[in-house]
Formats: sequence, C-alpha cells, structure tokens
Amino acid sequence: MPISRMICAAIITCCAADGAVAATCTNWPATVYLLRHAEKTDSATDPPLSPAGWQRAGGLPAALAGVKVDAIFVSDQRRTQQTAMSLAADTGVKPVVLGQNDVDKLVRAICKTGANPGSAVVVVGHTTNLLKVMAEIGVTPGAIPSKGPDFGDLFVVDPKAHNLKHLRYGDCQ
Repeated sequence: MPISRMICAAIITCCAADGAVAATCTNWPATVYLLRHAEKTDSATDPPLSPAGWQRAGGLPAALAGVKVDAIFVSDQRRTQQTAMSLAADTGVKPVVLGQNDVDKLVRAICKTGANPGSAVVVVGHTTNLLKVMAEIGVTPGAIPSKGPDFGDLFVVDPKAHNLKHLRYGDCQ
C-alpha cells in the first residue's frame, strides 16, 4: 500500500476513534428523545427501579403519545431496560442494548436509524452518558445543560437544527 494511502487510512481511523461520528453522519433521524432512567432502588452497581421509578416509567408512553418510535436504545444496566419496558410494549419496538459507556457506538446506531424519513429514536441513558450523546449528535454547546439530567427529564433533540427542548415525563399528579 502506498504511504499516502496508509497515512489517509490512519487519519480516518484516528478521527473515527476520537468521536468524529457526528461529523460523518449525514442522515440523522428527525427527532431524538433522550431521557435518564427512572428512579432506582439504591446506589448498588446495577439496581432495579424503585416503586416510584416503575410509576414514572409507566408514564413514558403518554409523554411520547403520537410519536412514531423507530428505535429504542438502552444501556446494559437493568434500570434503563426497565424504564423502556412500557414504551416498548406500547410501540412494539424491541429495545437495543448497548454498553453504557460506548457513546460512539450509540451515536452510530442513532445515525443509522435516520434512513427512515421522519424517524424518531428514544435513548434511555444515564447522567454519565446523555450529555456526551447530546454533544456528539451536534446539539449547540450553549444549549446542553450544565449538569446531568434528573429523573423525569426528557430532552427532545432535532439533530439537523442542533437544538433541544427540555420536557418532563412520568411526573405524579
């Protein structure tokens, strides 16, 4: 392989490994819904949802009523999977499990979903990865919250306009 091709291949590899996924995606979904998992029982390594968390998670379908969900992404942690259960049952969309810290893989998966016109993607994540996902999908830096999301926070992202709207889901009346 000529040296110029090897250098080119090395640059592409470095850029892809350095979080350049957002810059290479030309086909974002119309809307990405990002939310933190509902309340958990304790601070153990992989705790389940608490009764309040189950109640909040049950309100997720109502918060997304009228949205045609094309994909649901959850982490490998039980609490995100449990938060998505009622939405998955309501929409018939099976959640895709990805590693909690694999933000680049998640962003690539979100990008691939954009092939469907008007597509909507739901990501149930954590305080540790949602702000990174916002940045990776191109949300304007000033629009990204300064602290991680709270239980019940629902961020509606338009990746093409680089903005987001902050809503809530599953709050008790």
